[in-house]
Amino acid sequence: MPRYTRRQLAVLLLLVAAAMLNPLCLALAPVALVFLVGYSYTKYFTWASHWILGLTDGMAAVGGWIAVTGRVEPPALVLWFALTAWIAGFDLLYACQDVDFDRAHGLHSVPARFGVAAALRWARVHHALTALALADILTEVGLPEGTLSVLPGPGSSVAGALISDPRVAKISFTGSTEVGTQVMRAAAENIARVSLELGGKSANIVFADADLDTCVESSVWSVFDNAGQDCCARSRAFIQRPIYEEFVERFAERTASIAVGDPLDESTEMGPLISEGQRRTSLEYIEIGLQEGARKVTGGDVPEGPGFFLRPTVLADVDNRWRVAQEEIFGPVACMIPFDSEEEVVRLANDTVYGLSGSIWTQNLGRAIRVAKAIRTGVLSVNSSSSVHTEAPFGGYKRSGIGREMGMHAVNLYTEVKNVYFSEV
Repeated sequence: MPRYTRRQLAVLLLLVAAAMLNPLCLALAPVALVFLVGYSYTKYFTWASHWILGLTDGMAAVGGWIAVTGRVEPPALVLWFALTAWIAGFDLLYACQDVDFDRAHGLHSVPARFGVAAALRWARVHHALTALALADILTEVGLPEGTLSVLPGPGSSVAGALISDPRVAKISFTGSTEVGTQVMRAAAENIARVSLELGGKSANIVFADADLDTCVESSVWSVFDNAGQDCCARSRAFIQRPIYEEFVERFAERTASIAVGDPLDESTEMGPLISEGQRRTSLEYIEIGLQEGARKVTGGDVPEGPGFFLRPTVLADVDNRWRVAQEEIFGPVACMIPFDSEEEVVRLANDTVYGLSGSIWTQNLGRAIRVAKAIRTGVLSVNSSSSVHTEAPFGGYKRSGIGREMGMHAVNLYTEVKNVYFSEV
């Protein structure tokens, strides 16, 4: 792994903390992810490429022919396209999926392990600084010229032109479901390969036998981390009725104690939203929820002073059919929804157009297995709020996306299957 100067690390840390969302103390985590998890990504896929590109799926005798099937590399350009990567630290982490930090192999892009000649990375103006800073650092430590290009600019012009270009053979998009449909529509003209990691309205299912001491703390940050701007946010909390009031009270008490403020202040636990528009959207949804009949337990007010701050909000007694429970808010708003039975919570959790992530809290292993099998979502965790691991596939059902990033399933996104027939004559 290449050595980075203290100046380079400091620049990335401050960009994540100040220009983005995270408090300084928490910004260390995404920067560490860049150099630890990001390095893990690239080492993993370096190994995977050596294995998968030499793999033969099968051989069969067909009449007077021998058929050989294998997975081969794509011949053309790949475009990485991330809208929601302005979430603090995520831009750098997504970039690490694009770039190989293995200096011994020349710092090639990760998909180059599978034959991709170059990668174009579009950076939305809200988060262009981190992508540009990382590109500068990689250039300094030896990234071959032309391997990675970062193109900042508005999506309607820059990204649109890239997606519709016939030279782009594969598009990897992370962003909202609404924009994801536009990406698919634009890519259809050239029948370009597309993988999508889109929105979510993930369920946090808490049964009466859950360990609340662990569950409450983990559940709070599963929705309010990054000020709620996380596609995996467990923003729908389903709580079994015997413990509903206790859970809501403890969840709201912990939420009210979250220190919201300047990201460069080490005492801060939650920073601002990315923009005034995003804060306005969150406030509008809070008002929608109250009009629909929700009970605001805590939060929802704007602190005095500059910055796009919003205190994390807990809405109780929510009906799963309401807009506030069905539409992705992408802000610090948690909905508390009571349920009675296992069958009911499965039905409620699945009653959404999304299916990206979620958590199940119970001490009953059999119940955990049954519910996990029944919930239509791409990633679930039992008694935790963890969603992403290098070796495991990540992606969603329904309108939460197409394809799986990470793990060996990701290889399928950047390679093609080819069958070759050899004559026996």
